[in-house]
Amino acid sequence: MPEPHDDPIALTLDNAEELFTGPAPGRAGGTEGGEGERERTAPDWDTIGAALGEAGVTRLLRLLHARPGARTIIIRLREPGADPKEVEARMRRWCEARIAANRGQERSARLVGYKALVWCTGLLALALFASWLLQGDAVLGPAGPLRTVLGEAIIIAGWVVMWRPLELIVFDPMQPAFERRMLERVAGMVVEVEIVGA
Repeated sequence: MPEPHDDPIALTLDNAEELFTGPAPGRAGGTEGGEGERERTAPDWDTIGAALGEAGVTRLLRLLHARPGARTIIIRLREPGADPKEVEARMRRWCEARIAANRGQERSARLVGYKALVWCTGLLALALFASWLLQGDAVLGPAGPLRTVLGEAIIIAGWVVMWRPLELIVFDPMQPAFERRMLERVAGMVVEVEIVGA
């Protein structure tokens, strides 16, 4: 049972496979109560995710983000023959595999970014050198607006080339890191699997 001050996350699934593959889109969600009650209240994230055909683990991560104080996950299965311990074990194995995959994505993005940064730094150096050459009288003659515009345009182009490597190093690893932290939270939570009537 969840602790009294806990705000548990509850998922309602038709079967154990829906935890990983998702239901057919348009399914009525996992809210409790009759049709009249559903119409009066705003739908929860589990209901919305089920209607969109999202996998249970995707809905679980969204619910965990919406309820940061939750320490318990309740999975309600409408599958009479399901083994609760096996469902919990499969979810934990999936979390471990996704955590490892996210660490790999973070490292891969940074490695590609560092390699690109080396090449693009060389291109920036060439752009700065070309701009410096344009400042001399030998290339375009006496000083004028054309020489200034071309020199500045080459410098700007050199810095624009640097954007993607910096994005790979700084921003691309953020999403896998955020998901990894959420999955690490899930791995440390209490999981209760309940078999409910269809």
